[in-house]
Amino acid sequence: MKQRYTFHVHYADVDIKCKIKPYILEEQILNIACRAADDCGFGIPDLNREGKSWVLARLQVAMDEYPILKDDIEVETWIESNRFSFSTRNFRLWRCTDGQHELIGVCKSIWAIIDLKTRENVNIFGQEQFARHVDGEKIQIAAFKHPDKNTIAGEYSYTIQYSDIDQNGHCNSARYMQIITNAFGKTYVPSFRHFQISYSHEVRFGECIKVKYTPAENDNVQVLIYNSTGDLCTSAILIK
Repeated sequence: MKQRYTFHVHYADVDIKCKIKPYILEEQILNIACRAADDCGFGIPDLNREGKSWVLARLQVAMDEYPILKDDIEVETWIESNRFSFSTRNFRLWRCTDGQHELIGVCKSIWAIIDLKTRENVNIFGQEQFARHVDGEKIQIAAFKHPDKNTIAGEYSYTIQYSDIDQNGHCNSARYMQIITNAFGKTYVPSFRHFQISYSHEVRFGECIKVKYTPAENDNVQVLIYNSTGDLCTSAILIK
């Protein structure tokens, strides 16, 4: 079952080139995923009543063009498949101008449902509540290998703040992209069209994380984020 939603690009959403900031783009994609789940009856509030919640495991974004200031964007989303503990949700993004729709990007996300007490994944495969909403259509986005630790050239530390935390009690998924792009300083304007970000460990309020990255001038920017105990919690690859 395909669902459609829209969002508008506001002044606070764009960078100095008037393109939407990558973390704002991710926020919009994730917000639409949550709205779609709400409309299907298995959104975060529904799961919270059962002591469960959605968490993002991986997001892949491939843009032909980034939305710019004052753009109206229409997003089509659907569930490709549910396999064991993971649900794959896809997206298409169109720029809407004078009644015309221009396809500007596609996305693929992989989600898991966790038990909020044990923090373990919940198997949803075959459950009718979720199965009846599966559309099945795939989209083609190349998946990249994990970043090569030997290419890392820069590092900075960041302490998770109040504004980073979401309703699940951990750092919100989109905040990692904000932390990543902040690593390169004010002179770096992201121009990558394809990014992949994977999440493996939660990070909570007050934790100091280490962000290790390749130089921003590389065509293939690789990032590794480690939590306070030295575990790899997030990895990302950004392709210009």
